[in-house]
Amino acid sequence: MRRILAAFLLALLSGCAHTKATVSTVEAEVKCDASSAIESGNYDWVNPHAAQSFLPNQCVEGKTKITIFHFGNDAPQHSDEVADAMDAEDCHPASWPHLLAVGADHPKLQLDQWPIVALGWSNRGFNPFLSGDGGSRGLGEAFFDGKCPACRFLAVCK
Repeated sequence: MRRILAAFLLALLSGCAHTKATVSTVEAEVKCDASSAIESGNYDWVNPHAAQSFLPNQCVEGKTKITIFHFGNDAPQHSDEVADAMDAEDCHPASWPHLLAVGADHPKLQLDQWPIVALGWSNRGFNPFLSGDGGSRGLGEAFFDGKCPACRFLAVCK
């Protein structure tokens, strides 16, 4: 757990060489049952509150295209600015089900040591994220309210 959290903090402080947002898309199978979705991810570490934070009433099961935004050194200073950038691309921030779907269907994305954040849901300012340290993977919640050049932000586009 310490290695995963350390990797997340290191990524928050480090930058990437990008000068503008890059966008990529993955397809993932969304599950609306929290326990099943978390179990499918086969994580090495899971925040004990994750299943309690998952809101199935906001969930639509099935294959979904999920867009990944990476801002690099041009990362916005606040999560509202990330959401505004997504909105400009006709997208909205992803939530728990999308994050878990990416973790389950694309586990190697986590092992690149980039925090993958879903800003579409917040618990007292804490957002769900996937993190990895090159060998193990975790699912947690962290407070995001500042620049994160290494973070990847998930979105669902219209």
